[in-house]
Amino acid sequence: MDQEHLIRLLLLEFEYLQKAIDKFDALRLAIKGWTVTTVGALIAVGVTTATTLVPLLGLFVVLFFAYMEIVYLDVQLGVKRRSEQIDSYLHDPAIAAGSYQFGMRHAFLGRFRMRNIPSMLATRPEVYNFYLGLSMASGLGSLLVWVIR
Repeated sequence: MDQEHLIRLLLLEFEYLQKAIDKFDALRLAIKGWTVTTVGALIAVGVTTATTLVPLLGLFVVLFFAYMEIVYLDVQLGVKRRSEQIDSYLHDPAIAAGSYQFGMRHAFLGRFRMRNIPSMLATRPEVYNFYLGLSMASGLGSLLVWVIR
């Protein structure tokens, strides 16, 4: 494969990877929106019906959506790793000449493992703080219903 063709392939894949990263960012933001909306609705229903159990369901909702976001985050990190690899190839195409294989599938080769969650979240306090805050809001909503009932 000649140098010019290699660089075109690298640029094409890099562009696709950047679009995929943007899509995962949008999906993660949408998941956060769904979580806030659902937990807020459960708290409102709990207050309206004076049922303490309804806001507590929000804890399970928070866990479900947090798990969804963590899975998307894991996939996004794989795409970012591949993007960084392609970026390094673009800076030194001689490295890529012998080892590069075209295709976004290389960004999705790993499997999701629960044991990777702590290391993933270690540098992303915004993720776990968001879901901890919503869990607290759900618990406080249930406590509020219990107090005013």
